[in-house]
Amino acid sequence: MLKTSKYLYFIFLFLINAVSWLIVHLAVSKLIGNMEVRNINRLSILFKTYPFERKGQLWNDVFKIKRWKAHIPESTSIMPDSFDQSRMKDTDLKTVSQFIDETNRAELTHWASILPVPLFFIWNPKYTRGIHLSYALLSNMPFIIAQRYNRPRLRRMYRLKCRNENRHKKEHDDYEKEN
Repeated sequence: MLKTSKYLYFIFLFLINAVSWLIVHLAVSKLIGNMEVRNINRLSILFKTYPFERKGQLWNDVFKIKRWKAHIPESTSIMPDSFDQSRMKDTDLKTVSQFIDETNRAELTHWASILPVPLFFIWNPKYTRGIHLSYALLSNMPFIIAQRYNRPRLRRMYRLKCRNENRHKKEHDDYEKEN
């Protein structure tokens, strides 16, 4: 009888934790998904590319991100209203800017999804703390790494497009003056 009740306790605990993690992920995604971009971008220190990242190249050197980033699930598969980052359909300034903003949103979402780990310590045995921390990190870090890899590349694209548009505008203005 003791083994059965222990077995049922672990099943119950597993189900409670699985449902709780699902609620955390969905709630954080919905909360940050509804935030205005300007509020997200106020956390610019989080989204800054630091020199040690070598314009995002560190993430490919260490984690070989080019090999696996295409296999990361897209948020639109569970939240249809979210921004589809799977491929850039256009490369105009507005679209590139929106992609940069959405990498910020995605990274913030995944960092925020790690933060509730201590809540799981309340009702779980102490020996499961490492399991919950590992789950939170392993389920979110690939997404964070992907954003940190993509954002510098998108920013570089944005700067180049701005320069090109300014050059074309100047050429157009010069042509207009001559004619």
